[in-house]
Amino acid sequence: MNRSHESLRRAREFISQENGIVAPMPFSEEELDPELQDDLSFQTHPLESTTATKPVDYRFPEDSENTEFRFFEDGKQRTVQIGYIPTVIRNTQIIIPVHFFVVAAVILERKEKKLSLWEQAVVRQGILVEKSLVPNQRVLQSYEESGLEVIDTQKTGADYYALKKQALRRSKDLRLQTEEWLISEWRKKNNGSDEFLVIDGTLMNLRDEESIKQCVGVSKSFGNRYFELSAHNRIMQMPEFHRSWTFRFHDPEGPASDQRMGARECECESYLSSIIPSIATITASMKG
Repeated sequence: MNRSHESLRRAREFISQENGIVAPMPFSEEELDPELQDDLSFQTHPLESTTATKPVDYRFPEDSENTEFRFFEDGKQRTVQIGYIPTVIRNTQIIIPVHFFVVAAVILERKEKKLSLWEQAVVRQGILVEKSLVPNQRVLQSYEESGLEVIDTQKTGADYYALKKQALRRSKDLRLQTEEWLISEWRKKNNGSDEFLVIDGTLMNLRDEESIKQCVGVSKSFGNRYFELSAHNRIMQMPEFHRSWTFRFHDPEGPASDQRMGARECECESYLSSIIPSIATITASMKG
């Protein structure tokens, strides 16, 4: 956590140097702007009948002792507005939000029924801001050179709420990049083996086709709808130890990974929570 406190200290100083206001919010952008459900049904191609879910030959807890999966990956992000910088552009007063972000990815390896850290966790943290709008570019450059990671939100225009939404999108992009890098490192060291990496979440967000060939995506919950409403409702109401029909996200004639939807707890979450500072920690550090 010392690294987080140091990054937050520099972020606080940067805002002050730009004549901004340090005003940490008690909520993350992930809490304030949850993703809406998207209709992706036109992208899916069922490979089995969608009239009913399928039972899985699985007995709990007996079969839970016999899993062949040994590697589990998860990522997490936290994006908190910690202040803002007022400025004037073409005689118009604008407010530039400044966000602190932390993204992390981790792989746990199961050995003798116990999970331990594989290699090391990957953590990135810094601030998100629309660089082109920052009034004192020299101050911005000096903080970047001092080691503070400053990510450009790359949002054209100066609409305050649009800048906030773009910061959340960029944070998600950074988290996915971090996860993809870690997954690719795992693949390089397990290439040619019969091992699979269980990923907490959909494989749709990952773009490295080579890496996901040895991955299984597990969604405990999801915000996208992949089928028409009646079929979607059958998935949402399926009994325990059932699965959906197999389907693809692309044309069945083309290359794509088969998918199934179900639920499973992933123990990576607790580890990630232990290495990412809480909202209370971020708020306290900014006030200190």
